[in-house]
Amino acid sequence: MREQILFFSPSQCSGCGICEMVCSLQSSRGCSREASYIRVLRHPRLGTPVVAVRAECRKCKRCVQACTLEAIRFAEEPEWGTLIQDGWIACPVLDRNLCADEKELSPCGTAMQDNMRS
Repeated sequence: MREQILFFSPSQCSGCGICEMVCSLQSSRGCSREASYIRVLRHPRLGTPVVAVRAECRKCKRCVQACTLEAIRFAEEPEWGTLIQDGWIACPVLDRNLCADEKELSPCGTAMQDNMRS
């Protein structure tokens, strides 16, 4: 199987977090940010959603199936260039030690604490 990377469309993602909930239900049979392999964070300056994924993601694609806006998708290498040209962004891969309270990406791409949803 070819390598697959999770991409998100900033123009389509609302930041609702359904992908997080579905992922945590799949991975732990409970609903918690700690158990989710996918995170919806906020850009600290723009306030826009940024979807990130932990390296341990099992690529079950439940998050993709649950996203009613079709804002996330896994893609193999031949598709990467086309997706990028169409405005999709490869999801950053987060460190496994990301805390549940971390909801914002710093400009350098590391997570920092802040309130995501107001």
